[in-house]
Amino acid sequence: MPIMPTTFVQWYYNNASTILASLNPSLSQASVNETCSTHFECVHDYLLRINSFTSKATASALDMFQQSRLILGSIEILK
Repeated sequence: MPIMPTTFVQWYYNNASTILASLNPSLSQASVNETCSTHFECVHDYLLRINSFTSKATASALDMFQQSRLILGSIEILK
């Protein structure tokens, strides 16, 4: 049975970040949080790939999507 993404990220933050960081310093909570801030999708991507470039791209795309929703929402209100 596959692990759900939210369960995986919760497992990391609640139980595994110290262990994983001892195996690879790039998996420390500080590194993950610096790369991803509060973006769940970015954290999930980073933990799977350990690639800050692709994870930052995920975070950037999420920010742009959220900004687009806000802009479109404000245009809809103005009509």
